[in-house]
Amino acid sequence: MTLIVTQKNELILFRKKHGARVQGNGFFARCLWSVTTSTQGIRTHQPDVQIDARVLDKFNKRVEELLEQTLAGTTPSVLRFSVEAEHRFAQYQNEIEQRILTEKGGHEALPGVLSKLPENAVRLATLMHFFYEFKGDEIDVATLNYIFMIMEYYYQQAVNILTASLSSDEEDAKRLWEWLMTGPFSGANSVAKSEIRRYAPYQLRDVVRYNKALKYLEDIGRIYIKKYKNGNGTVSQIIDINR
Repeated sequence: MTLIVTQKNELILFRKKHGARVQGNGFFARCLWSVTTSTQGIRTHQPDVQIDARVLDKFNKRVEELLEQTLAGTTPSVLRFSVEAEHRFAQYQNEIEQRILTEKGGHEALPGVLSKLPENAVRLATLMHFFYEFKGDEIDVATLNYIFMIMEYYYQQAVNILTASLSSDEEDAKRLWEWLMTGPFSGANSVAKSEIRRYAPYQLRDVVRYNKALKYLEDIGRIYIKKYKNGNGTVSQIIDINR
C-alpha cells in the first residue's frame, strides 16, 4: 500500500496531462482518493494543549507487530465472508452495476471507479478485520456495511476530483479574501502588495493568478489598490482592505 500526498491542483494538472493513461490502465480507479481543507494561515501553536497519544501508540504497536510477523515469515491468514455478509456483498455488487448506468454521464472515468468499489471494499474489509483482530476468520455483515460507507466517502472524493477544474479567478479571489480575514494580516487595513504575495497561500504566489485575484477583489469593492511613485522612479503598491 502506498500513500501519495500532493496538492489538489497538482493532481488535477497530472490528470489533465496523463488522464487517459492512468484511467485506461485502472490505476486511478484502484486508488482511494481524499481531499483535505487547507489550514494555511490558521495553524497556531498551542503549547498548553495536551495531546492524548494513546490511540496512536496502540496503532503504532499493532503496525510493529505485523511487521515482525512479516519478517518472521508467518503463514498468512485466510478470511472469508459470513453467509449473511456474502449475500450483502452480492447485493452491493448489483447496486454498483445499477449506479454505473445512472452515473456514467458525470465523467468518463466514473464507471471505472464504480466498478472497482466492490474489489476495494473486499480489500479494506479484510484489512480492518485482521488489523483490529476481530474474532474468527469470518468477516461479518456489520463490518461490511461500515466498509460500504467508507467506500462511498472515497467515491464521492473521486467524483469531486474528477469534476474539478483548475481554480478560477473567482475561486482564487475567495481564497485570498478568506486568508486576508484570518491570516497574519487580519488586523491590518493597508498592506504592501508585495508583502501579501510573499505570505499568501502558495497557489497565489504565481504573479498572474495573484494579480487576477486582486483585480477581482477590487472590482467588487473588497480592496483598493493605491500606487505611489518612489524617489528612485519605481512604483510601490499598497492594498487598502475594506473590512
